[in-house]
Amino acid sequence: MTEYQKTTIKNVIDEINKKYFLPDIQRSFVWKREQIYKLFDSLMRGYPISTFLFWRLTKEKLSKIESDNEIKIKFFRFVDSNEKQSEEETTRNRDEYFLVLDGQQRLTSLYISLKGTWIERKKVKELYFDALSGKEEDDEGVLYGFKFFERDNGLFFVEKERKENKDIIKVWVNVKRIFEIESGRTASIRNFVRKIVDNDSELDKFEDTIFDNINDLYTVLTSQPNINYYPESEENYDRVLDIFVRTNAGGTKLSYSDLLFSKIKLKWNRAREEFLSLKEDINENDNFDFDIDFILKTCLVIFSKKSQDVRYKIENFKDSKILQIKNNWDKIVKAIQITKDLLYDIGIRNKKLLPSHNAIIPIIYYIYKKDIRGIGEFPKGISRDEENKIKKWLYQILLSGVFSGQSDNVLYKAKETIDSVQEDSFPSISLIKAIKSIKSFDLSKEFLEKVKYHSTNSYLVLSMIYSQLNFKPHYKGNLPQQDHIFSINELKGKYKKEEIDNIGNIRFVGEGENNWKKDKPFSIWIKQISQEERRKHLIPEGKWSVDTYQEFLQKRRELIFNEIKNIIQD
Repeated sequence: MTEYQKTTIKNVIDEINKKYFLPDIQRSFVWKREQIYKLFDSLMRGYPISTFLFWRLTKEKLSKIESDNEIKIKFFRFVDSNEKQSEEETTRNRDEYFLVLDGQQRLTSLYISLKGTWIERKKVKELYFDALSGKEEDDEGVLYGFKFFERDNGLFFVEKERKENKDIIKVWVNVKRIFEIESGRTASIRNFVRKIVDNDSELDKFEDTIFDNINDLYTVLTSQPNINYYPESEENYDRVLDIFVRTNAGGTKLSYSDLLFSKIKLKWNRAREEFLSLKEDINENDNFDFDIDFILKTCLVIFSKKSQDVRYKIENFKDSKILQIKNNWDKIVKAIQITKDLLYDIGIRNKKLLPSHNAIIPIIYYIYKKDIRGIGEFPKGISRDEENKIKKWLYQILLSGVFSGQSDNVLYKAKETIDSVQEDSFPSISLIKAIKSIKSFDLSKEFLEKVKYHSTNSYLVLSMIYSQLNFKPHYKGNLPQQDHIFSINELKGKYKKEEIDNIGNIRFVGEGENNWKKDKPFSIWIKQISQEERRKHLIPEGKWSVDTYQEFLQKRRELIFNEIKNIIQD
């Protein structure tokens, strides 16, 4: 059985883009400067930097895998700058290669720091080490100082500052130059340090500290076996992809589509380009924030035969499934585009009004299955009556939150229902009954108690009730502004923040009206508006004051709830 192996950072870095490459997953380097600083700080402290997973490929194994699977395994180069994108490596002249399945960000950070550059505002920078650090942690908990500075600073430079009546001296030494010191000779490091000290007489007294720190860093980079890796020798390509998905799925920077496209692209070379093109189209100048995972999930639902088929799993992307998506791509695109147009028609024109992307997948599937060609009164078109039915259903679903979180079972139940019912129009009632059989979501007045100022649901609720009242404020970024009816100032200290920010105290206004009202107390503002304005903003009948504010909230929430019921009731 294969065991973990150890090697030095130098051994790996010197072989990057020669022996070590990235697999066919086109993902960018995403680490920030601060993450790199902490990586080097961890190395200096002797902390483990986690394990690495390398896929070991001999020339013979590579040839066999490609032949058995009728594929070309692509190698991608590590970038030597934060602004570059990985490029394909086509040369195959070695007997052995390692593809990095886990550890790309860490190895790229090391490679940029030791062999490359950091670009910031068109300035070329390199990593420097404060050779006098290591005595006490800074505010971020970092003990050893590392920082990118312009490489014009050369071998080293001294930074002085006065802090809390103390003179602080930092000696910033270029890390690449340390890494390049002739190996195996303490005298080489001593000579290196002498070049620094001889250039500044003030540093004589720090020579031993500078030597110790530079020697420690050099040892960490060149002699200590800090790369602890597992050389995976698997020959089954599907299993390797599954390993990759499992080891990377916990990260926040990789989407499921990033991980699974490695499988999809084996049968559909242009998959990524097609998905990206659709994503750009449906996001409508950033009004929405649909991602490729959403499109991928939609495809899974369309071709699912059981609830497990809806999950993001490597086994759900068999060759036959990929070919189904590819062969029906134009129809899938059309269904998603029509659904996006439908959202606009029913008043959902901004990402803040769409708290769940999954909630519209049943609509997409319905349009796909019925081969609907557009919105309008024509054959294969969505009529005004059917549009209104979809609107009522979608608003109820969005407010209930039934598609939030883990919703694969709900999605499949919706798909199954659309397949089974014999209806000529969107089966909203059947869908609600089917979904309720596995997940409860009855709307009640109580849910409004949890809807707060500027929350996702607040925009949805206000959009519903104000569109029903034919209210059309001046739109800014496709959304009116939210305003507290009782001002924050008059309620502060008397009521809790969650009471002040409750939806019962929030209205939609245009920018001009919002600026006019500002912090006016309710007692003044209410006298300055007409009865029509009161009705528009659903101000309950009665004489209201700060002392009766909680009753006001309750009464206005009742009015809001009644408006919502009028919209979603059949």
